[in-house]
Amino acid sequence: RDDFGTALLEGAASATTSEFEKSALAIIQGLEAGFKEVAEAEAKVVETMSAYHRAAFQRGSSRPASASPHGDRAQANADLDGDLWLHEHRYRRAVAILQERQLASTAQACGAVQDMRKLEEWREEMCRKTLGNYCAKLHHAETSVQSLANEGMGAVASAQRNAGDNP
Repeated sequence: RDDFGTALLEGAASATTSEFEKSALAIIQGLEAGFKEVAEAEAKVVETMSAYHRAAFQRGSSRPASASPHGDRAQANADLDGDLWLHEHRYRRAVAILQERQLASTAQACGAVQDMRKLEEWREEMCRKTLGNYCAKLHHAETSVQSLANEGMGAVASAQRNAGDNP
């Protein structure tokens, strides 16, 4: 009886467990990839913010020593302003990309939670089906054994009756 139950449950349980693990692993790997993209975007924001701050500090600290009549000082300030604008633009673009990736990652995480709930419901349903199948087969086996036992008892009683009629 124990071997019957063990064999029946292990076969169905191992298939369900294998499918559950495979599906859950795919969900987790998708989340890891999304989180990696967010981390890369955050690193890019830090990098561009640092470059922007360096450019801003450089603009404030760099003053040409003398102004020539040819406008070198004005040209240097214009170059620094252009660089500062470019660094600020890169920083703002990196922040926008980070926001997009964070939103996508959040949506992916919410989807993963829903997928895991569905996967858990599926696993519970498979467990119920396996247990129901086990109970049905166990009932069938016990009914068959009971039938055989009753037939055996009837045969023994019949044999004893026939033996009592023929002394």
